[in-house]
Amino acid sequence: MDFTISILYIDPDYEVFYWMVGKGRKIISKISLAQALDLLKSTRFDLIVSDPQNMAILNPSTAVG
Repeated sequence: MDFTISILYIDPDYEVFYWMVGKGRKIISKISLAQALDLLKSTRFDLIVSDPQNMAILNPSTAVG
């Protein structure tokens, strides 16, 4: 089974990173805030972490039970 988990991470300095983690690989891309807003409109993230707000949002359909 090949799957990819997508994560949007906002660090304390409001720098944004788009992580894709999958079977044996991890891709991390630094993106602008404008790009992050576009991605939020078009992409369903498995996890969104925002350090400035001390908040994390987990997509319920990602949970494994």
